[in-house]
Amino acid sequence: MTKAQFVELVQKNGNYESKAAAEKAVKAFTASVTEALVNKEEVSLVGFGTFSTAQVAAKTGTVPGTTKTYS
Repeated sequence: MTKAQFVELVQKNGNYESKAAAEKAVKAFTASVTEALVNKEEVSLVGFGTFSTAQVAAKTGTVPGTTKTYS
């Protein structure tokens, strides 16, 4: 589902009068979740899911076709 399709679905399910209003709601939601994650907070929405960040160890590899490595 694309963002545009999601906005249309939010408009329908949220009874928003316009796509612009639904898009504003979607942007507010994503901005709020992003802000919380940047601040190392966890967002838990009962019945929906949990958004959180995780520390992942650095990976190393080789650039295909060369002997160069990266990490």
